[in-house]
Parts: sequence; C-alpha cells; structure tokens
Amino acid sequence: MSAAESQVQCTRNIALLYYLGRIGCQPTKNSVRDCEGIRNTSIDRKLPLEHEKLLTQSLAFLSSIRDNPLHVTAACVEERESGIVLIVAANAKDSHGSSEYLDAVRQGFNGIFSLLEESSALPFELLHRQVLNAIISMCRSRILSRARLTRRGQKQGFDTILKAVKREITRCTLNDDKREFMKLTQVLISRIETLQKKLAPDAATTSAFDKELELIVESFADISKITTLEMMLVHEVGPKMDSDLCRGLLNTIKKLAHYHSCAYTLVKLSRRQRLFDNISTVLVRLDASTFDKPPQETIRFELGKHMEKLKKDYNTDWDLNKINQTLAKNTEEFWKDFKKATKDSRIHAEIQLLWYLERHPSPNPPRIIASNKDACFLCNAFISFHGKYSIPRTHGRIYAGWKLPSNGLDEARRLFPKELERIFISRVNAMSRQGIMKTVYPLESTISLAAVSVTSLDGSTSLKKGEQKGTTSVTGEPCESSRPAADICVESRETIGLEEQLDNDNQTCQEQYLFLEERTEEFQPAEIESEPQKAESKEIPQAQPLLSLTSPQPKNDGSSDSSTSWDQVEKDSTKRLEIDHSLHVYIEYTTSHPCTSKVLKVKAKKLSIDDAEKVEDFCDLDSLTARDHSLGNCREVKMRFGTGVYVINLDDFVGQ
Repeated sequence: MSAAESQVQCTRNIALLYYLGRIGCQPTKNSVRDCEGIRNTSIDRKLPLEHEKLLTQSLAFLSSIRDNPLHVTAACVEERESGIVLIVAANAKDSHGSSEYLDAVRQGFNGIFSLLEESSALPFELLHRQVLNAIISMCRSRILSRARLTRRGQKQGFDTILKAVKREITRCTLNDDKREFMKLTQVLISRIETLQKKLAPDAATTSAFDKELELIVESFADISKITTLEMMLVHEVGPKMDSDLCRGLLNTIKKLAHYHSCAYTLVKLSRRQRLFDNISTVLVRLDASTFDKPPQETIRFELGKHMEKLKKDYNTDWDLNKINQTLAKNTEEFWKDFKKATKDSRIHAEIQLLWYLERHPSPNPPRIIASNKDACFLCNAFISFHGKYSIPRTHGRIYAGWKLPSNGLDEARRLFPKELERIFISRVNAMSRQGIMKTVYPLESTISLAAVSVTSLDGSTSLKKGEQKGTTSVTGEPCESSRPAADICVESRETIGLEEQLDNDNQTCQEQYLFLEERTEEFQPAEIESEPQKAESKEIPQAQPLLSLTSPQPKNDGSSDSSTSWDQVEKDSTKRLEIDHSLHVYIEYTTSHPCTSKVLKVKAKKLSIDDAEKVEDFCDLDSLTARDHSLGNCREVKMRFGTGVYVINLDDFVGQ
C-alpha cells in the first residue's frame, strides 16, 4: 500500500469510527507502567518517572495561555546531560497557523524558567511568590477568562454566585469548615469586586492588575484546601440550590487554585533536581509537506457493501439487516464526514510531538506526553499503538478532522489504518451483541491527582488531594416576553427503537417541530463551568455510539442522563422550553403512527463559550430566509442565534 493509499484508508476508517459514534470510549486513565516503551527505557536517569509526569502535566496545563479551543497545546520533557528541554506543540491545520501562539508560550515559560534556574539563591516562599507572579503574567488572559472577569458573556460573575452559595450555607448547620468557607469566600468576593472596579478593556494585555489577580488566585487556593469542600458544595448546598451550579463552582475553584499549586510544584522540583539549573524550550513547527491532504476518492464508498466485506474478512456473525438499518440509511451523512475530514483536518499537538521525537532521537527521550486537555480518542489510540510513550488520560471523543502527518512516523503510520479497522470491528461486534447504547459527551479537560498533589516531593505538604476535572454546563433562567417567534421545522424518522416495531415495508415518519422564540432582555443565566466527577476505568470500554443511534429500550418517566433534565412532549401537543433569556423553544410533536401511548423526550441547553467555539455544523438562525427550515433526519439540532450556540436533543419515546 502506497503512502497516499494508506492516508486515504486512515481517513476513511476515521470517518467510519466517527459515523458509529463520536465517542470512542469513556474517559480513561492510562497507567504509565503498562507502556512497554517506558519499561524498556534506560534506568540511568536523574529525573524519576513520577517527577517527570508531574512536571509534564504541570507545564502542559500552563501552556494554555488563552481561551481558544483551536490552540490546544501538548508538552513533553526531555532529560539531557546539560539540563531539561521542554518541547511544546499546538494543534495546527497548516505550517504557520500556531506560530504566534507558540512564541507567546515560549516567552512565558522563559520567564518562569529564569527564576527556577536561580532557585537555590532565594528562600522558598519568596521564590514561590516570584514564580506565581510569572505564571500569572504568562496565563493572564486564561485566568481572567476562567475567573469570569473577561469574556463572561451571559455568565454570572463569581461574586454573585458565591453570595448565593453563602446565603444557602447560612441555612445549614454550621461547622468549622463551613465557617472557614464563609470567611474565605467573603475575602474572595471583596477581591473580585475590587478588581472589577479597576479592570480595563485591555486587561489581558497589561500587567497593571497582576497583583490583584494574584490575590484572587490565592483566595481560590485557600478555599480549595477546605477538607469537606466537595461534600459541602455538591452534596449539601447543591441539592437545595442548583447541583450543576455548585459542582461547576467546585471545578472552577480547583482550576484556578491549580495555578498556585503549579508554582509550588515547579519550585519544589527545582530544589530537588539540579537539572533545573539549565532549562530551555523547543517549539515544534511542522513544515508544509507534512500537511499534504489525501487525494479525493473517485469511487463512492458504500457502507452496505463494505460491511459485507468486513463480515466476510473477519468471519463475524453480524446481523447485517439490523445493523444496516442503522448505518446504511445514512450514507450521505457518512460521506459528508469523510469529505469534511479530508478538507478541514488538523494534526493534533500530541502527534506533532511524536513526529518531532522520531526525527530527533535522544538517549533519554521523554516518557510522558501531556496536553492542556485530555487526549482525544485517536491521539490516545495512535500513541498507544506507537508504544514508546504514555499519555495520562483520554476523554474518548473522536474528531473526524484528525489526521497524521504526511511524512515521518512511517512504520506506525503505515500500520495504523489496520488498527483503526480492528477498533471498528470491535465496536460493531459490541453493538451487535449489546444493542445501541447511549452516552453523554465526555469531558475534555481534567487535572489528574499527580498534577495537584506534591506530597511525594518531600513527604510533608499536600496542596490538595483528590482529582480535579473541568468542563462547562449551562442552565437558564425563565423570562417573560411577547416577542414574535422565529420557527424552524425538523422532520425526523425514528431510529431502531421504533423501526423494530414497524413493518419494514411501511415505516412511518415521525415529525418534531421546533419553534424558536427570540428574547432581547438582559442576559442573567445561572451558568457555570461544571464537571461531574466520574469514576476512573482501568481499561478502555467498548465504544458508545452517537446520539442518533439511540437505544431501543424505553426509559421510565422522569429519567435523565445528564445535567440537563429531559422534558416530555405528548402526541399532537406543543411544549415550551426556556433555554435562556434570549431564546425560547416550542416543540410540536405529531406522528401518523397508530401507537398513541408514547411521548417524545426532549431537552435543550445553551453551550458554554468553549464548547460553542468547537461547533462547526449548525443552523444559523440569524441568516434564515424563511420561517420553516428543514434539518433532515437528525436527533440532535445545533443552532446559533446572536453570539450563542444552542443544542436540542430529541430522545426515545417513553410510556405514559
């Protein structure tokens, strides 16, 4: 197989996996000890593996200096005789797109490293203060965004949220931790309000407010050390107030506290390792030849015929009639994904690091590669298949535009299409045995225990125990308005769950109509960054497919599978959902099917700024030329109105 053919086959198999479901596996933590490449590396190293992992994850976290999901960065640390080399890359679609961003990252790290190189000359606390100052200078834009001091949009400020939480805590039985929380949050509220009065529009580019920002980060760090903080916010206050809001508050506290603990980690490591006397930064920039796109195929890829071939080649017992009801009828969607993957593709930062490390071999190469977010499913699969490096975690999502460099990594790149095919076979086997299973989208950003705990460095101090995680979740508050509605029509055919009950020759179309009502009042939704805590799994589980491939099993009334609860729409009726102050949704459900003992489950939410920037396919309500707009056969509708992006999910029918 030629390099071009291998590239086409890899892209095709990625599209196949993406078509089966955008979730390749549940979020999974990888064990460093399971990586054979690491077990076989030289033991003649000055930097212990545990310290390398802690250092790499801390630097990867800090490498996210701006609130831009297109600039996902990854880092690794190489030990040399002369010292430590930090190697950094950023997601890129061409050879020059991330250059300016990476230059800013290196400039920030240079400021931190210049302090660490002189660590022995300063008292610990003074050095920690100086390193924290350098971190705030480097990550100022990202910290301001996380703290909702800039780019807040429709989100409430943390001072408002903290005041509401404090009011709820006063209704609880007070103990020492609650009193400490009340005291520390009042300090934080005062510091936030003080900075807000001074904040200028160009706050992200000026150091004038760094001292105030440092005090705010320290307040978050102090609050994060309260032993029962999670129990207090999530389990006591949350159910009485808003569980998602309180869980999101906990997540944000930990995220902002992590800047403080990163400074502590770097200072502690620099005191123990002479390697920090000489630290440098290398930026990975791939040349234009690595971004060559695969040739467009001239023969249409028919899913049905391909499944027949795979069944024969792998001697499977698939029920193709049932599987093809789900897969073959949406060939157009698959073809769209394939063309999108070849047109708008990116080489992820983790893969660029592999490419660089192969081109620049070292006696003591890096053992850990970490990103400022968890690795995607395909990065994790390729790095595991490559076998020489370990990546801490994967969030399990599949991106159709993921690609490998056009050159380099020759052996792994040649064999990887077959590995993707093996994964595809495994997923279809699981789907054939277990039926279609539903999943919520996993969280992309987490912070591992190793990154937030420095107990092992000297056995005396632990900044924070427990895993930190992060994502965003949106809730909305109702409003009253008499503005006219703009409406779109969604025509959708129910998938397996209903079709199995019908005559295949006489399938009946279900129709769901969505009417979107615009609002112009001031935005005050109670939304906050939120991530549910999830149990770690030791092995990558079988794949969970896309929402449009939902389970045929009915759900009980009142069930929910995410932070946004499901509403129900009865046959021949209309349901009004309030997403936020700018948009209300009216959903009308009609069906010609004789069964009338079913209702439609539906939920709607507004995406966070981070998640909204990742959405590429949506219906732009501002540019619609007609009141009715057909969205075709779908179970998830993404729409943009103004600066917001909204998602509506249509789920299984449930018994009344």
